[in-house]
Amino acid sequence: MFATRKVALVYGVKARKHVWNARPVIYISLLLIGLMMGVVALQNHLLVQGEYELWAQKKEWLAAVKGAEQTKLEIAQLKSPARIQQLAAAKIGMVVPVSVYQVGVKAGGASTGKVAEVTKQIPKTN
Repeated sequence: MFATRKVALVYGVKARKHVWNARPVIYISLLLIGLMMGVVALQNHLLVQGEYELWAQKKEWLAAVKGAEQTKLEIAQLKSPARIQQLAAAKIGMVVPVSVYQVGVKAGGASTGKVAEVTKQIPKTN
């Protein structure tokens, strides 16, 4: 790591003096800088990949929410009283009664076998 060079002393005796060589330090520094750049690039790649996966999951979730809303709308349309009345009239031949009666039984009337009495007529509503 250290290079030596010969240095002449004042009295003519030659001694070796260590001279610092910068090449290995430069190579190690470049290697560490390259390694750090690779780590940063890997982190950036993982971040972008995570964002893409999050975006894809959000897109799936929005599609599921839209499908759920569409299903709720279909259920509401199927439960519509107008639709049920129309199907009953078309398929089974049912009709809306002209008048509706409320029938009540007096206490003890159930055991006598009598027909229940009409207590009041309810007006037809549309």
